[in-house]
Amino acid sequence: MQVRVLRHAPQGTSVCATIEPEKPGSGGARAIVIEPSSALEETQVPAGETLIIRSVPLGDAPAWLSGPRAEFLAHCEQVEKRFSNRLCLWPTAAGAVSDTPSLRSFLAGAEQRNRAWSFLFDPISLLTPAMLAKAEDHLTRLFETFEAHPARYATLLADGAVVGGQVVPVPLGSGLVTPLVLRLAKPLPAEVVLLEQDLSRQLALL
Repeated sequence: MQVRVLRHAPQGTSVCATIEPEKPGSGGARAIVIEPSSALEETQVPAGETLIIRSVPLGDAPAWLSGPRAEFLAHCEQVEKRFSNRLCLWPTAAGAVSDTPSLRSFLAGAEQRNRAWSFLFDPISLLTPAMLAKAEDHLTRLFETFEAHPARYATLLADGAVVGGQVVPVPLGSGLVTPLVLRLAKPLPAEVVLLEQDLSRQLALL
């Protein structure tokens, strides 16, 4: 198992985060995370590094509407044209790619364009606040569907908290679903991503 760490990037850049090996020099390329609003012309991705695009709303309109969804997909096609790096999608419940059908559709569409994408499996970000009452049912289905998917880049293991009407990842051990997430993730995948906060405590839980 290789542990990677999601680290927030400094403000004022086109990059919002990076994913790096937990132990420097342990192997594995770095990944750069951007959002659809990021200026592509200002984004520099060195050869060999992965570029991850978060599926988040571009404006105030719900991202699943046809207009915002088409805008997001057009952005991803521009990414394909500009970068030769490995490309990875980070689906979230608030974004245009937000659930099992939309992710499958996205991956199939990219394949038809002869550009393979992987995806970061972040089960917590695929939940809505209404799903938390039946978190075990929803998370079980997500793990059954995506944990062994051949296009999975890595699995982000985290707990969840409701912030601004959305479920967002928080460090393992800081919420109520950590035992459930760890049980569903066993045996642990080859590539695990953890948040940078309270890293030592999270590593001890694995």
